[in-house]
Amino acid sequence: MYAIVKQGNGKAYTSMVFGHYEDKKKEEGTNWWGQYFVVLNENKTALIKHYSFDYSRRPYLHKMIVFTDGNQEDWNIDDETGFGELKITDKQSLLDMVRDGTVSAELLKLDDAYSFDEYPEIKTKTDIENREDFTMLISKILKKIMGHYMFCLTAFGVVI
Repeated sequence: MYAIVKQGNGKAYTSMVFGHYEDKKKEEGTNWWGQYFVVLNENKTALIKHYSFDYSRRPYLHKMIVFTDGNQEDWNIDDETGFGELKITDKQSLLDMVRDGTVSAELLKLDDAYSFDEYPEIKTKTDIENREDFTMLISKILKKIMGHYMFCLTAFGVVI
C-alpha cells in the first residue's frame, strides 16, 4: 500500500504504508484516537503513527491518508478486525520502531523501490480502484464549493 500523507497544515508527502491498526482511546494530550497507519515521517528517517482522521477540525472529519495504491496482497490481515501489516514484519516490531523513532533499512528499501506517479494512466480495474479514494476527495471538495456557491446565489435572491 502507498499513500499521500496529509499533515493538516496544507502540506503532504508520500509514503509506503507498513501497518494499519486502531487505538480504542485517545493518546494523552492529543485529539488523536481511532484507526491509524504506520508510515514514514516526512524526512523518511523514522516510522510514525498517522491517524486516519483529524478530529480537531469540528464539525468535519478531515481524512489524513489518501491511498494511491491499495494493494494488500503482501499483508497479514486479521480476518476479524481487518487490521494488519506487511508480511515481512509484525505489529510489535513496527510499534517499537515508532516508539524509538527509527526505521529498518529493509522497510526504507521498500519505500524507495515504489515509484509514485502523480498522473497515472488508467489501464486496469485495479488502477480505477486505487483512484477511488482520490476521486471521492475531489468530489467532496466540489460539492462543498458548489454548496457555498448556491448559498451565495440564494442569499442574494438569484433564482436558478
